[in-house]
Amino acid sequence: MLKRIEIVFPFLALCAVSALAGAAREEHTRAFQKTVPLASGQRLEVENKFGDVLVRSQPKPEVSINATIKASASDAAEAKSIAEKIVIDVRQSGAVLTVRTEYPQEHTLRDVSYSVSYDILMPETAPLTIRNSFGGVVVTDLKANAAITNSHGKLVFKDGRGTHRLENSFGPVEVERNSGDVSVVDSNASVRAADITGSLDLRNRFGAVLVRKVSGTVTIGNANGSVELTEAGGNANVTNSFGAVTVRGAKAGLIVHNANGGVDVSGVAGTAELTTTFGRVDLRDVTGAATVRDSNGAVTVQNVSGSVDVKDSFGSVEVRDVGKDARVVNANGAIRIAGAKGAVKAISSFASIQVDGAGGAVEVENPNGAVVVAGVPAKPCSPIILKTSFAPLKVHLPEDAGYNLTAKTSFGRINSELAVTASGAMGGDSLTGRIGGGGCELRLTTSHGGIDILKAAKR
Repeated sequence: MLKRIEIVFPFLALCAVSALAGAAREEHTRAFQKTVPLASGQRLEVENKFGDVLVRSQPKPEVSINATIKASASDAAEAKSIAEKIVIDVRQSGAVLTVRTEYPQEHTLRDVSYSVSYDILMPETAPLTIRNSFGGVVVTDLKANAAITNSHGKLVFKDGRGTHRLENSFGPVEVERNSGDVSVVDSNASVRAADITGSLDLRNRFGAVLVRKVSGTVTIGNANGSVELTEAGGNANVTNSFGAVTVRGAKAGLIVHNANGGVDVSGVAGTAELTTTFGRVDLRDVTGAATVRDSNGAVTVQNVSGSVDVKDSFGSVEVRDVGKDARVVNANGAIRIAGAKGAVKAISSFASIQVDGAGGAVEVENPNGAVVVAGVPAKPCSPIILKTSFAPLKVHLPEDAGYNLTAKTSFGRINSELAVTASGAMGGDSLTGRIGGGGCELRLTTSHGGIDILKAAKR
């Protein structure tokens, strides 16, 4: 059963406006109809400009061509003359049936306008090629490969099966419900793709990209527009600039490279690798490892089953609930790490570092910034090495912890709420000894700041 589709294209509306705006315009319309058999394996090729192309499919092995030819001029006779000179050339050559619009060249510079719009019914299993400009293209229910190139109009492809390449410029692209791989290239307009059983390769610029529910791999390259991806079934790779990137649900690995825009990602069943500049990063709910690179933007990472590796500058970093090791390197931004089940390494400058919860070794280096460490287990212990300058150090330890302590400062004092069995020289700015029965290394070093060894709060 054929579906009725109502589409309003901007090109025809523009023609109508132009005709009304002009003085004493006259329009002539004529119809064209032809039905041609199409053998199995033959391809349909349509070439047109200045009009819309609508293609639907049917089970019959024939192509039914219906066209509306319009011409507008200053008087009725000229409009009719132009319309009669427009030729629709239908011919078969080998494995190709070609439908081509031919306009009269002598009228291209005169005060006239014309258009040809097609409504074509074709075999559903025949391959299709369309080249159109200054009009829209709609293709539905095609069950064969297609290559469609359009410009200055909307391109819509729905309910298909096969491998399809869709190209457009200065007009949006919409592709929905296709069983097979899809490639989309567009510029200066938005792209929307949804419900694709296969892979998607999408390139766009100067327009937003919205992708939903792709079962295979997803590759998106965009510039000067936002990208939103939901439910990627395979590996996903997104590259963008001057626009935000949002990903919700990636069932395999995810890679995002962005510039001058934020990145917001959740629900990755695999590894996540995110890079951006001049934008914040929010990453959560990752079953694998996570790597984040940012500059001039804040970073938040939460609920990662694997390890976390973050590098940032001129923005704060917060990492929570990490299943393995957490490593954060920052510059001119604060760091907070909480709930890491593995080792923790944090490096920053000119901002504070706070670690609350680490299942392994803790190493912190922070020139010109305060350091606070808490939430480390008493047994088994792991090494704790903290270093700063021009700022204080604070470490909260369980009362039954055992460490070999080396603490040193200048222009500050050392205070310990836990008993320390001292060895060697001891002064207000240096302390070497043993906490409890000893065991792991506890090395605390600062200058121009105090050192506090405090009892951990009971949890």
